Amino acid sequence: MSVKPWQVVVMVAGLGAGVFGVVSVLRGSGPPIAQSRLAVDVTTGVVYRVSNDRTVVFPARSPETGERSIFPVEEREDGWYINERMIESLVRRFGDDIASTRVEDAESGRVSVSGSPVSYNP
Repeated sequence: MSVKPWQVVVMVAGLGAGVFGVVSVLRGSGPPIAQSRLAVDVTTGVVYRVSNDRTVVFPARSPETGERSIFPVEEREDGWYINERMIESLVRRFGDDIASTRVEDAESGRVSVSGSPVSYNP
């Protein structure tokens, strides 16, 4: 059986695409990955920059009080908000005591913060 010229072209093109794919993966091309995320202690209002080096379970323990009061937070144009997926956990965690926290609105997750982010590595 003889190899036709178009078959050689297809094989060379496939090999070239494979090599290009391997080189792209090894170069680490792709979107940048965040090195940290922001979280807030809802009892004190302190914002923490949590390193992504290790897995953190939220709510995380506060280094000041030892209580599980640190929740992921994001800054928007009109303020700071607890991550939407964590609002239910926030309400379960604090229940009727939520009024004693820095949470301004439990439904939206708006929270009052103070100061600049502080490094936190649990």
